Amino acid sequence: MPAFRCRLAGVAAALAGSGGGHIALVLFLALWGTGLGILTPAIVSAALRTTPGSPGLASGASNTSRQTGGALGIALFAAIAGRADTPGFLPHAIGLLAATAALLALTGLLCLGIARSTRARPA
Repeated sequence: MPAFRCRLAGVAAALAGSGGGHIALVLFLALWGTGLGILTPAIVSAALRTTPGSPGLASGASNTSRQTGGALGIALFAAIAGRADTPGFLPHAIGLLAATAALLALTGLLCLGIARSTRARPA
């Protein structure tokens, strides 16, 4: 989760113009893509473990939820951030990215706590 927050902060910094501009944006987006490339096989593997008798169902559900989540996330961000040509768009978008990073970090900590408490219980 810290790597994700770093990538999100990097994209926000590149959008804010602090640093190398387009070069920084390309570097942070490459880092973002690398993280997704590492994360996706783990998610698909977890989905396949939940339904061992139906790998097609698990893979399809995983891909569908990933695509739907991405589309809804972009639509929600665009609806909340507003039009890019308005005067206050950039500070508003950066604040929205920071709030999203904080929410994702909190969610990750919550999932980590649940996973640890589940493992601590004897089966």
